[in-house]
Amino acid sequence: MAEVSLNTISGLTPPRTMKVKGDVGGLEVIVLIDSGATHNFLSTRIIRLLGVAVVGKGTVGVKLGNRLMVRSQGTCKGVVLNLPEVQVVEDFLPFDVGGFDIILGIHWLRTLGDMIVNWKELRMQFWDGGRLVTITGDLTLSKSLAS
Repeated sequence: MAEVSLNTISGLTPPRTMKVKGDVGGLEVIVLIDSGATHNFLSTRIIRLLGVAVVGKGTVGVKLGNRLMVRSQGTCKGVVLNLPEVQVVEDFLPFDVGGFDIILGIHWLRTLGDMIVNWKELRMQFWDGGRLVTITGDLTLSKSLAS
């Protein structure tokens, strides 16, 4: 079972969440790096725009933050996501992910090993092939609900 927060699905996130711009197949995408998501998710809009193959007929239950369960069918294998300092090649579950095109969850984060994360500065650092990679969140990508 996969899990993602309700605010993430609605596209609303607090201003201090880690969002960055990336590129998939020449198309600019908005990426949420979310340690609260169990898997990686790719929006069905991006899948349609780029003609990304969805393979397999397996269905995965996705538990939303409000405890509702929805289904995601198939997997997008080996999707290449270019971030400012690193290329990510991962499998993604197709899913409508609110105001984002991609969610990188624990499925990717756990592959990085030791990391230094500064949530106040929206900065994460990890080693990739002997090179220190720094990803910095983009505050201009925040959308929050005003009371």
